This record gives sequence, C-alpha cells and structure tokens, in this order.
Amino acid sequence: MKTIKKPLALSMIILLAFNFFSFKTRKFQKYFSLPTGEIRGKVTDKSTGESIAFAGIVLKDKSGIRVSETNAGATGYYSISKLNQGEYIISVNYAGYKTITKSKVMVYEGTANVLNFEMEPIAIKLCEVQIDKKE
Repeated sequence: MKTIKKPLALSMIILLAFNFFSFKTRKFQKYFSLPTGEIRGKVTDKSTGESIAFAGIVLKDKSGIRVSETNAGATGYYSISKLNQGEYIISVNYAGYKTITKSKVMVYEGTANVLNFEMEPIAIKLCEVQIDKKE
C-alpha cells in the first residue's frame, strides 16, 4: 500500500504545482500584456454592392510604418486582430478600383472596430483600334 501512495502523492504535488504556476502565468499575462483590439469589415463595389474578393488591406501605424497586411476573403470580409491600442492608417486596394485610405482609425482594448469599404471602379478609356487588311 505504501508504494502506491508515494507515487500518487508525488503526482498530486506535481499537478497542484502546475496548476498554481499556470494560474500565476495567466494572471501575469492579464496584467502585463498589451491590450489588443481588432479591425474588421467588408469590401464592396460602390456601384453594384457586390463583394470584392481578395482586395488588399494594408495597416500602418500613425507614423506610416507598416504593421500588418491581409487580403479580404472570397466573400469580401477581412479581419486584422491582436492590434495594440492606438491610432492607425488603413488602405484598401484592388486592380481596377481607386485605392481608399482612412487615417486616424482608433483601436481600443477588447473591441472590434468595424470598417466597411465601398470601392469605386476606375473609368478606363479605351481608344478605337482599326485593322486594315493589306493584300
């Protein structure tokens, strides 16, 4: 009986110690990690309202240093998470559309800032091409 109690007692002590240090680590992270937030939204065509799949999103801090970049998904939705609290500049671009840039975008601790973008198509003027057949 004594041989069974010693390993059991030892494993209980190890388990309790692990739980204690795990709790302390979570408590430490809660008080000493940077607060984070999120920016998310949808990118659509302004004239048709249709989603723009795979539009490029670039996020910079207020001094212009690139912080993150991503692409909208197939349905036009995007999300940038784990952002430090503060002020950002966000740009959205896609071929055939005017780039949209918004500055002074604020991110707050524990919140999601929803920014939807309606992109305007760029009018492309094509010239007439005439083909003559020479014999």
